[in-house]
Amino acid sequence: MKPGPFIHSGFTTHRLMFITTLAMIPMVAASIWKNGFDAMILFVVSIFSVFCMEFICQRRIVFEYSALITAVLLVLMLPATAPWWISVVGAILAVGIGKYLFGGIGQNIFNPAVLSRVLLMAFFPAIFIMPEWIVDGVSGATLLSKEIGASMPSLSSLLLRSNPGSLAQAMPVTVLLGGVILLGYKLIDWRVPLFYLATISLLSILLPGSDKVLGHAPHLLGNPLLHILAGGSLLTSFFLLTDPVSSPFSSNGRVVYAIIAGVFTMIIRYYTPYPDGAAFGVLLANAMVPAIEKYMLKLKASVF
Repeated sequence: MKPGPFIHSGFTTHRLMFITTLAMIPMVAASIWKNGFDAMILFVVSIFSVFCMEFICQRRIVFEYSALITAVLLVLMLPATAPWWISVVGAILAVGIGKYLFGGIGQNIFNPAVLSRVLLMAFFPAIFIMPEWIVDGVSGATLLSKEIGASMPSLSSLLLRSNPGSLAQAMPVTVLLGGVILLGYKLIDWRVPLFYLATISLLSILLPGSDKVLGHAPHLLGNPLLHILAGGSLLTSFFLLTDPVSSPFSSNGRVVYAIIAGVFTMIIRYYTPYPDGAAFGVLLANAMVPAIEKYMLKLKASVF
């Protein structure tokens, strides 16, 4: 490498992670305000467990904002009624498997928090799919629930009130606020949330519903606003798909990546028993990143 001087943007990885942490504070505050002490316990246990796992894996005491972000994102994807020990198991899966199984920070193929969330759903489905929630369209398991009796909520309810489901849905407007902060500091590529949410909106209109949807929750069809504001769509678009490690490097690749995640999300929502396919959509898109990047390199080479 040639000697300096070099131009530096002033944004170190440490500062980027710090701003991302600040962007999540409104979501954390809203989830604790809406769900009380139980939500606080989940956050505390998750953060403590993640750093314990970091100590075990690295054999030294370290503080990394990436670990803190993983711990917080994991809890934001949990239901408010989840037991405290699920945070411990989630931390073990996120750090031990999602991060260090692939070689540590910067080498993970999948978003560690999302991988942990999906594994938790596989191991403990009753906590995520069949909890003791009353399904009435307002206090149901999720506003995307495909159960008889679910109904379409109002716009104010979608944006400001506590939406059943994960802690991130306590007040969706706070997720939007965090996303605006990330976009304002140019920490994420605007293409990812734009094309992900646009894909969800378009497919919510074009895709025909399955018998489960048509017979139980027809309001889910042709309703882009509901699919954007309910479930994990907003958290996914601004905080999960934009993970710099598990997303494509090229800007065009990120567009394809976001579209793929949106397609998988809607297919799972419309044609499987799962009410929300956002987490699965992220993992499937993560798995396709090497192929996306390879294709983009070939496309660029053929053009030039």
